[in-house]
Amino acid sequence: MKPKKDLFNIGSYTWEELKTIMSDPAILLVFIVANLIYPLIYCGAYSPEQVKDLDIAIVDRDNSVISRKFIRMLDATEGVKVSRRVPNMESAKELFYDSKVRGIVSIPDGFAKRVQAGEQSSVSIYADASYFLLYKQLYSSAVFTYTTLNGGIFIHKELIKGSNMQSALQSYTPVKFEVADLYNPYASYGSFVMPPLILVIIQQTLLIGIGILGGTRKEIRKYSIRKELNTRDVKLMHFVLGKFLAYFLIFMLIGMFSLVWVHSWFGYPHKTSYWELLTLYVPYLTAIIFFGMTIAVFFRRRENALLFMVFLSIPVMFTTGATWPVEGIPTFLRQLFYVFPSTFMVPAYLRVRIMGAETHHVSSEIYALLIQCVIYFITSYIAIKWFINQILQEDKE
Repeated sequence: MKPKKDLFNIGSYTWEELKTIMSDPAILLVFIVANLIYPLIYCGAYSPEQVKDLDIAIVDRDNSVISRKFIRMLDATEGVKVSRRVPNMESAKELFYDSKVRGIVSIPDGFAKRVQAGEQSSVSIYADASYFLLYKQLYSSAVFTYTTLNGGIFIHKELIKGSNMQSALQSYTPVKFEVADLYNPYASYGSFVMPPLILVIIQQTLLIGIGILGGTRKEIRKYSIRKELNTRDVKLMHFVLGKFLAYFLIFMLIGMFSLVWVHSWFGYPHKTSYWELLTLYVPYLTAIIFFGMTIAVFFRRRENALLFMVFLSIPVMFTTGATWPVEGIPTFLRQLFYVFPSTFMVPAYLRVRIMGAETHHVSSEIYALLIQCVIYFITSYIAIKWFINQILQEDKE
């Protein structure tokens, strides 16, 4: 009989917390709307995966057959589009500063003559290196075009000398260079940044929502806790588990939407089973919830949680190692952010889901998440007990 009563009490607290969440527009906005809208907005923005047909200006001082061929070949690449041809660099600069073009390619006078004579020639590329996505596209397109043009000229000369095509190709490339692009073969920015970002969005919105509820309890002392304390024989363990279960149920559904449907809809790499994905997500979600319940009691006002967690969002993403190599992050900073479950989850998630590793390859990260679950469960229990004792002390006074 007692286990049934325990389950009933836990279920009652879960139901109370769910009703509280559903009746608070701010919590609904953070928990539900943010997790529905943010992944779709970000994934939609990056859905082209690559920057294509980048507008560039051409300054052709040579105006020869070879220079025009180079321009046609450059325009044929998918990365850039020759949208303007101008007579001098001053005109090209004006277009660049007005953002009408994203780069400039300048072909010098005598380009064809030097190429035909077998002398070294050059093509100047001007691009905004601070915008690395645009810079990469223009640079790679120009290098590919120039290399292809050089190869064609070299092979043509070899054929004139009497060599056959096979010998000419071998002479041009005596060492064949093969590159295996793993995990993200098209070098797409969406596939690079969105999988880890979705995990961080789940963590930060959950922590913000739990923090807002904690701030509400601080602002309004006659919140549901006092009501429950007066109407039920409270066991703190039931109280903690009931609150936990409410958040867990909501974010299991959100996880299905973000990590399964959104991931599949936008075609991000998926090289694991959903069972292994669940093996990672459950301890991750559990650790976040208990961590949020621990820190929630320290927010005095509702907006404190929002300001604090939004402020930490960029450092949290940065220290996961997803957008910047771990080796380049200061040791003390990375160790400081070990308190966040995402620091362990994101590397493990990327290795399992994107790279195709098995869960035993990320066992250290899984153990770290399980340790966080235990530690944060204990700290949440202590923190909530302290908070309830404060309320009881106020009632006595």
